[in-house]
Amino acid sequence: MRRVKGIVINHDVPICTTEWSQVEQKQLEDALQRYPKGCESRWDKIAAAIPTKTKEQCQERIKKLVELTGY
Repeated sequence: MRRVKGIVINHDVPICTTEWSQVEQKQLEDALQRYPKGCESRWDKIAAAIPTKTKEQCQERIKKLVELTGY
């Protein structure tokens, strides 16, 4: 790990991408069930369950899936 402009970079974790693998999707689904709405720090916990994605990427993924499915 190294620090760049106050951000810790962990080279052991792959760089985040906008594409989602089946494994990442499953991790997201599992985390959503584990941390339901109302759970304190929900999105931080969800993102921690998916090492290759950020909190913002998880939120964006759900937003897009909701738009596509209408749920």
